[in-house]
Amino acid sequence: RPQRRLPGKEWTISDGAWREYLRKSFAENKPLDQLAREILGADGSEGELRPAVKFYFDRDAAPDLLARDIGRLFFGRDLQCAQCHDHPLVEDYMQADYYGLKAFVDRGTLFDDKKDKKLYYAEKADGQTDFKSVFTGTGRDHVLPKLPRGAPVNEPVLPKEEAYVVAPAKDVRPIPKYSRRAQLAALATDGSNQAFNRNLANRLWAIMMSRGVTHPLDMLHSDNPAVESQLLDLLAGELVAKKFDLRSFLRELALSRTYQRTSELPSGDELGLDLDACAKTLDAWKAEAAKAEAELAALSEAHDESAMAFDAAYEKYSQAATARDAAEKAHGEAKKASDELSAALAAAVKEVDEKEPIKKALVEARVKADAAVAMLPDDKELAEAAAKFKNRANEIDTQLAAARKTVDEKKPQVQAASLKLAEVDKALQTAASALTTVRGALEAAESVAREARQKFRDAKGRHAELAARVGQGQAVVDYLNLAKTAAESRATSDAANERYAAVHAQSSATAEEINEVEAAGLAAAEKAVVDREAAEAALGTLSDRASARFQFAPLKPLSPEQLAWATMQAAGLVEQQRTALAKAAKKDAQAKTDLSDDERAAEEARLLEARVYDKLAGNVGSFVSLFGQEPGQAATFQSTVHQALFLANGGTLAGWLNPGGNNLTERLSKMEQAEAVADELYLAVLTRRPNNEEKQQVADYWEAAKEDRAAAAREMVWALLTSTEFRFNH
Repeated sequence: RPQRRLPGKEWTISDGAWREYLRKSFAENKPLDQLAREILGADGSEGELRPAVKFYFDRDAAPDLLARDIGRLFFGRDLQCAQCHDHPLVEDYMQADYYGLKAFVDRGTLFDDKKDKKLYYAEKADGQTDFKSVFTGTGRDHVLPKLPRGAPVNEPVLPKEEAYVVAPAKDVRPIPKYSRRAQLAALATDGSNQAFNRNLANRLWAIMMSRGVTHPLDMLHSDNPAVESQLLDLLAGELVAKKFDLRSFLRELALSRTYQRTSELPSGDELGLDLDACAKTLDAWKAEAAKAEAELAALSEAHDESAMAFDAAYEKYSQAATARDAAEKAHGEAKKASDELSAALAAAVKEVDEKEPIKKALVEARVKADAAVAMLPDDKELAEAAAKFKNRANEIDTQLAAARKTVDEKKPQVQAASLKLAEVDKALQTAASALTTVRGALEAAESVAREARQKFRDAKGRHAELAARVGQGQAVVDYLNLAKTAAESRATSDAANERYAAVHAQSSATAEEINEVEAAGLAAAEKAVVDREAAEAALGTLSDRASARFQFAPLKPLSPEQLAWATMQAAGLVEQQRTALAKAAKKDAQAKTDLSDDERAAEEARLLEARVYDKLAGNVGSFVSLFGQEPGQAATFQSTVHQALFLANGGTLAGWLNPGGNNLTERLSKMEQAEAVADELYLAVLTRRPNNEEKQQVADYWEAAKEDRAAAAREMVWALLTSTEFRFNH
C-alpha cells in the first residue's frame, strides 16, 4: 500500500515507541483486556498512551486491512478470503461476518493536524457499509457492526445536528458523539465475547506449548476443531475469571502437567497399551461420533430456515433504512428551503419596519420644505433642498413598495414551505418509526438465526473433534495391531532361524532340505523386517498425533527475541553491561532517600535491568527479521539460508565471540584444565554440565589447540550456540 508522506517522523509513532509501550504494559502486568481496549480505541490523543494508535497508523486506517487484522489477531479468524464472497474453503466464514467487523472501522481515516504537527485517527458519524458477492451478486446494504459470535450492535439514530462532539470542518478533526470504533473496543473486551476470550486463551496456550488448542491460531472455526473444546472453554473462562491477568494465567499453565511433559517419546513397549481395551474405547468413540453426525442434519435444517428468515428481515431493514435516509434527505432539503424563505421574509419585514419611519420623516420634511419654498419662492437653494427631500422620499417609497411586495409574496411561500416541512417531518418520523419496528424484527430474527447458527457450528465442531479423536484412537489400534503382527513375524523368523540351524547341523540333511529351510527363513526374516518397519511408521504417526494433542511436549524453538537474549547472555554481553552499568544504577538508587533498604535494592535492580536492556536491545532486530514468524502465529522452526549465513559468517555473532571484556571466549582461553573448560562452556551456553563423551571431545580439541587457545574457545562456543540443543532446549 502507498506510504504516507509526512513533514517529519515526529508526526507518527516510531517502532521504538510502540515496542516500549508494549514492554511497559507487560512489565506492569497491565490486564490484557485493558491493553486490547487501549489499542482498539486509540485515536492518538491519549498522551502517554498515544503509541497504541500505531496499530491504525501502520494500516493507514484502511478499513479492509483493519477488518482482516482485527479479525485475525483479536478474534482468531482470518476472514480475508470472505471480503469478496463467502469463504471458499471455510464454511463458517461468511462475507457478512467480514463486513460486520469492517462496519466498526469503515468510517475512519487518518488526519494530519498541521497545527499540532501530529497524525491522528479520525472518525465520521455517518457512512454505511454495504457488500455484494462477486460470485452470486447477492449482498446487503446498511450492514450493522457485529463481533464474531455476537449480535449486531443496536446503535442510536441521531439527527445530523446532534451527531458530533466536534463537527467536521477544514483542518478540524471530527469527533462523533457515537463512535462505532469505541463500541468495538468496549464490546470486544468486556468479558462476554467468547471469540475474543477463546482467541486470547488459545494464543497464550500456544506461547507456552508451541501450538494452540486450536491450530493455526487464526483459523478458529468448526471444521478446524480444538484438540479438546472443553479445554479451550476452561482456559477462556479462567482468563476472564482472573480479569485477564497475564502473569497469573501463564503461571497456571507453567504449573500444569501438560507443560511439564517430556518431549522424548517412549518406545512402543513402554506405552503399556492393551489392544482389546483400546479397540473397545475406539468403538465407543465411533458410536459417539455417529450420534453427533446424526444430530447435525436437524441442526442444519434449523440453521438454513433461520438464515432465510434473517435474510428477509435484513432486506426489510435495508429498505426501511433507505427510506429513512431518503426522508431525512428530503427533510433536510425542505428545512433548508423553509429556512431560506423565512430568512428572506424576515429580511423584507425588517426592511419595511426600518424604512417606514424614514419615509414618514422624509414626507414630513418635504411638506415643511414645500411650505418654506411657497413663502420664499425666489430662494433657489431652498427649492433645491425641497426637491432633494421629494426625490429621496420617492426613492424610499419605491424601495418600501418593493419590500412590501416581497413580504406579500413570501408570506404564502413561507406558509407553504412550513406546511411542506411539516409533511416531510411527519414522513421522517414515520420512516424512523418504521425503521425502529423493522429493526426490532431484525434483532429478533438475528437472535434466532445466531442461536441456530451457533448450535450448528458448535455441533459441527464437536463432530469434527470426535472425528479427530476417532482418528487418534484408530492410530493407536492400527499401531497395536501392526506391533502384534511384527512381534509374531519376529517370533516366526526366530523359529525359522532355529530350524535352519537345526537342519543344517544334521549330517543326514540333504542340500534340498537345507535350501528349503533357508528360503523359508529368509522369507520369514524379510516379512519380519517389513512388519517391523510398518509398526515403526505407525508409531511415528501415533507420536505425531500424540504431540499435537499435548500428550507429549512438542519441540519448541526459542522465539527470535529469546534467541537473541540467550545468545548475548551465553556469549557474555549481558554480564559485561551489568558490570559496566552497575555503579551508576547503584548511585541513582541511593540518591532516592525516601526508600527503605529493600526498596532501594529493588530500585537498583530495576534500574540496572532497564539500562542493560536499553544498551543491548538494538541487537534484537536482526534476529527478529531473520528468525521471526508472520505476526500473530505460534513459533515454528524452519531453517533458511539467510539464518545459516548469519550464524556462520555474520559479523554480529562473530564480533560477540571475539575474546575481550571477560566474555565467555576470553574466560575459556585463559583456562588450562580441559575439564574446567568443558564445565564452564556447557554451563554458560547450555546451562548443564557435559557428559563424559562431551568432556572427552573438549579435552581432545583443547589438547590439539595448544597454539591458539583463543581460536579454539571461539570455535567451541560457536558450535554450542548454533547447536540444535541451544535453539530448542536452552
